[in-house]
Amino acid sequence: MTALTSRLTDVQKFGRNAAVGTTAEPIADDGVTLANYQQAAVTTAAMVVSGSDNDNGAGTTGALTIRIHGLNAAWEYQFEDLTLNGTTEVATAKQYIRVWRMQVLTAGSGGVNAGAIDFLDATGADVMARITAGWNQTLMAMFSVPVDHQARVTRVAGSLEASPAAGNTIALWAQDAKGGGARQVKLVNNVYGQGTSHFETNFDIDLQVPGGYDLWMEADASTGSQIVNGQFDLRVYS
Repeated sequence: MTALTSRLTDVQKFGRNAAVGTTAEPIADDGVTLANYQQAAVTTAAMVVSGSDNDNGAGTTGALTIRIHGLNAAWEYQFEDLTLNGTTEVATAKQYIRVWRMQVLTAGSGGVNAGAIDFLDATGADVMARITAGWNQTLMAMFSVPVDHQARVTRVAGSLEASPAAGNTIALWAQDAKGGGARQVKLVNNVYGQGTSHFETNFDIDLQVPGGYDLWMEADASTGSQIVNGQFDLRVYS
């Protein structure tokens, strides 16, 4: 859960990629690449837009309002609530260097967002975060530790939904993004099978991650286009 203050508590990050190929890519909603997630070298005056006019604060069926969680220019945690305007872009009140979660707060009679809801950078070209249609929340196994916090990873899990049988490599990466450091792998696991295969790793000694670091999960499949899920649990504290 994220505390609705300028501080964070424990966070559970989970993601889904419904079309993992043979090249490693993030476990995140379609269209969210690592480059897009990390592209804001400076804070971005951004915009939010849906692929459906039914996602509209003045509407009756789709998503009405959302909450955005991310980091500001100083790499501090911030959030804001925003009223959607369908396929018309709505500017955010705050600027963001990272967006690691969006969630639908209120919805009309349909109960869920009718279209994909995108958080776009200032140019409108890069999808930094996305709520896939029907899910009401981003599915991004990605997180950025605020500079005035630190985190401990306590658990990592992943699964592969394959037909026919396939293999998959799932990895957890960390990078000192604020300091400009190279990325480092922190966990690698392989799953193989037909149907659903999974793994779960609980750390006896929590993996410590300083403030200013990005964390994300990647996957690649041995063949075809596979559905991969990933999750990591964090204790986040100042």
